[in-house]
Amino acid sequence: MTLKDLIPTGARRKVYAIFALVGLTLSSFQVGFSAADAGQPVWLNVAFAVFGIWATAVGFTARSNAFETPETFDATLKRAAQEAKPSYPVAGPHAPTEADSARYESDK
Repeated sequence: MTLKDLIPTGARRKVYAIFALVGLTLSSFQVGFSAADAGQPVWLNVAFAVFGIWATAVGFTARSNAFETPETFDATLKRAAQEAKPSYPVAGPHAPTEADSARYESDK
């Protein structure tokens, strides 16, 4: 039994989002205290220490549940272009045009 079996995808997404918001909040507090030159409080030091340990666990869990992509970016781009071609037709090459010689020879 894996974590994917225990916790549904929707719940894991919420956990990852909440975890990201906690990290953003802690970082914002740290920047605020630093900008105010007020010194960093002990609770923030403790929170960052605990957050760092949990970040490793959450990161490994997220990575283990990530889908592997077998194709490269170039292959994906080529496939997307082929699929889009019928939807958005691209005009063929234009015939060469000739400039109006009287218009451009007026400077001579």
